[in-house]
Amino acid sequence: MLCLVKESGKIVRIATLLSQAAGQFIRLDVTQRSGLGDWLSEIGIPQVDDVAQMAKGTPPLPYGNAVQMALANQALC
Repeated sequence: MLCLVKESGKIVRIATLLSQAAGQFIRLDVTQRSGLGDWLSEIGIPQVDDVAQMAKGTPPLPYGNAVQMALANQALC
């Protein structure tokens, strides 16, 4: 199991939500940098696709402790 201190809060939250969705279709979009992909595969949620970051023009760069997130779908672009 992935044991990164930085990620432990995310793992606990994801594991809690997954425990409430047993037998249901689950989709989780995680970045490669998150380090969660291997852990998700280990617990039975395999990676089925890769995506590219989409941006109009140059994608924004992270600044300081900021984390980029978006709730969008390719169909909206």
